[in-house]
Amino acid sequence: MKVGIVLVLVGLALLAGGCAGMTQPVTVALREAGNSGVSGTATFRPAWASTRVEIQVKGGEGYEFLVAHIHSGTCAAMNPFVQYQLPRIVGGRVSTLIPGDIGTLFQGDALALTIHPPSEDLPATLTTPRSSVHEIESTLACGELRE
Repeated sequence: MKVGIVLVLVGLALLAGGCAGMTQPVTVALREAGNSGVSGTATFRPAWASTRVEIQVKGGEGYEFLVAHIHSGTCAAMNPFVQYQLPRIVGGRVSTLIPGDIGTLFQGDALALTIHPPSEDLPATLTTPRSSVHEIESTLACGELRE
């Protein structure tokens, strides 16, 4: 019985040590695209089996709100499908939870977080592709999760 408990404790210690690198928040710079005047940060924080995303932007005051998405790919070459639809950015800030732990987001294929102006011709669903030309032209700021 004691050996079983010791093995469980050792296993838990090894598991915790293997995940220790992804227990700290990660901040990604959102760089201005074109001459939009919009920039900011996106901070990703562990939240059990989810990840809290906190976005702060400067600029874009002429818009009632801004739209944010996470795509697979990089800012220069992103997949037109939205991987994570994020809530509207109002007053330069938004905070939300997305499924999946922070380690999953920052390991594997590259992801890009994009900021856009509100527009009726941008799809509202996660499965609708966007025109890559429209995506590039409408992006106000972008940051890569693999920097």
